[in-house]
Amino acid sequence: MTLKQNPATAEYTRHADHYDRRWRSYNKITVAKTLSLLQTEPTAKDQALVDIGCGTGLLLKIVSNSYPAIKLHGCDITPAMITKARLALGSAVDLKVAAAEQLPYAQQQFDFAICNSAAQHFLSLPNALREAERVLKPGGQFVLTAWSTDKLIPRLHYNLLQRRNVTIQQVMNSAEYCKQLELAGFCISSVQPFRAGPQWGLVSISASKSR
Repeated sequence: MTLKQNPATAEYTRHADHYDRRWRSYNKITVAKTLSLLQTEPTAKDQALVDIGCGTGLLLKIVSNSYPAIKLHGCDITPAMITKARLALGSAVDLKVAAAEQLPYAQQQFDFAICNSAAQHFLSLPNALREAERVLKPGGQFVLTAWSTDKLIPRLHYNLLQRRNVTIQQVMNSAEYCKQLELAGFCISSVQPFRAGPQWGLVSISASKSR
């Protein structure tokens, strides 16, 4: 699969140095929601997790502290964000520059995959979800936290952002995300809409690989 350049790469190269400061409150809420759905134990061994669209590694840092036995991996399309993540995480986490639509991992490599607030930038959400399904073991868990148009104010906000910002490729409602996940081979187990401020409507969906 040949991928065109994602405009989000240039956008987040500019924002990498101040990203964590600018989005501290938003990230605190979304990361907490994503991790609240993760179905593992702090003492679990011989498990592996990948964060798709890991950015500066904030979520992986929390996972490494809370679940020290899990083998952690992360990827992001923006080299500057991966550089920041490496500074924060060191060599304990395997980090790669890669697109969600073309993951550099083996089939059935992971027990868990997570994607926190990055799906709006994917050039092909269906391809990204199929890749997440491919790299998960049978029965593996995928947690997707994404912008959602379920409520009126966030829907109007995202429509405005899409007209102004070329990095935003799609924003869906909860039912549409669930449909895309099912088409990619997932079984939905939990759908939890939430807000990260008046204009930021999101949904966290926990799903498992069905085959």
